[in-house]
Amino acid sequence: MLTISVDPAASRPVVALTGELDIATAPAVKTVCFETFEARPRPYVVVDLAGLYFCDCAGLNAFVLIHNWALTGGGWVRLCRTDRRMQKMLDITGLAATLRCYPTAVDAFADI
Repeated sequence: MLTISVDPAASRPVVALTGELDIATAPAVKTVCFETFEARPRPYVVVDLAGLYFCDCAGLNAFVLIHNWALTGGGWVRLCRTDRRMQKMLDITGLAATLRCYPTAVDAFADI
């Protein structure tokens, strides 16, 4: 089970994930992020992972697809509040350089 929340009125959108990100829930994350991008002139979004307690390769793939889509529009995706397990998975897969992680969403948006 995964809960996705985003404040559509926020000038700087943060998509917060709580639960498990896997093959069954990754499509919903992609949809929410794409909808969030399309509502703004530049596709910038931060994904808050503080509530995420499981992520498999489908979840990582979703982040890569979202990131690549944002880049084509001149934007980016950044992650924040990752735990040690998620950071280790990003390091091992080589995605840490692509999917930049920050302590908070404020820090992620400050690094524009």
